[in-house]
Amino acid sequence: GEVHAGATGDLLLLGGTAVADVCTADDLAEVLAAEDAAGGSETDCIEFRFVDLRFQDIDHVAFKHELLESLGSIGLSRPALAELQITLKEGSVIAEVRGPVAAMTQVGQLPLS
Repeated sequence: GEVHAGATGDLLLLGGTAVADVCTADDLAEVLAAEDAAGGSETDCIEFRFVDLRFQDIDHVAFKHELLESLGSIGLSRPALAELQITLKEGSVIAEVRGPVAAMTQVGQLPLS
């Protein structure tokens, strides 16, 4: 199911409406391949879709930084933030947030709706 972010408005600072969803099977296959290459540490991921933004129109470095700051502002711990990796993809703007299960559990507990 989809979770609409923005009750706090913090993720909306990035522009547009953020929609969070679990990663697709293809994304999870990439995660598992990365885990095998990295020695098997367990990871998880979630995607935030910013449906009102255009991928080619944003500053990717600044966007990733602002997304991390927004997650921190709504309660994600500094240690968890430090473990996250963000990949931006086209399709409006899709921010794939990936990290260890413990960090991603914290992301899942944030007030995103």
